[in-house]
Amino acid sequence: MKVLIATPLHDGRAERDFINGLLQCHGLYYAWACVEGQANISLARDMLAGQFLASDCTTLLMIDGDIGFARGDVETLLRSSHGVTSGMYPRKRDQGGWVFEPHDANVLGQQIAAGKPFPVRHAGAGFLKVERRVFTDIARGGDVSSYRGADGQATHHFFRSGVANGEFLSEDYFFCELAAQAGHPVHIDPRIRLRHIGRRVYAGA
Repeated sequence: MKVLIATPLHDGRAERDFINGLLQCHGLYYAWACVEGQANISLARDMLAGQFLASDCTTLLMIDGDIGFARGDVETLLRSSHGVTSGMYPRKRDQGGWVFEPHDANVLGQQIAAGKPFPVRHAGAGFLKVERRVFTDIARGGDVSSYRGADGQATHHFFRSGVANGEFLSEDYFFCELAAQAGHPVHIDPRIRLRHIGRRVYAGA
């Protein structure tokens, strides 16, 4: 396994909890890629995916600069056998909730309590592991357009936002749709509990 950690930073700033986590993970990853100054998160994630695919890395680990994590969180995530796996981090709101959508909210509590990875409809890309084969299978399915990036190279639009199944999806949720259609449903690992940093630190749901 050869891991590339990728982070979109539209204003060039990362939280201290993120930096501490990155330092703790020395030796777990091959390289860290960062896109700065791109306010469009869809384009930023596309650019990072393009850098990953242009490398010889096998595993893309997207970690946003406002996520607080530790080395053990990354170790657990990398042990996942699923093509797409995310950790749990809370929404930036006082009402709570996690940044993912379950298949069945009625059994969500049981799934989390079981302490094993389980499939969900969508998950955020703030702490998301994607294996190379997932991008390959999505592109092979023909449901991804490409465009000329800032560097003049063709860039696949893996992280587009838009309407799917009658609802508008953000770029990370839409990617989950594409991955599932390609045979790689996203999974949540409830053992990974992360911090989401905004006006205050959100540490639970």
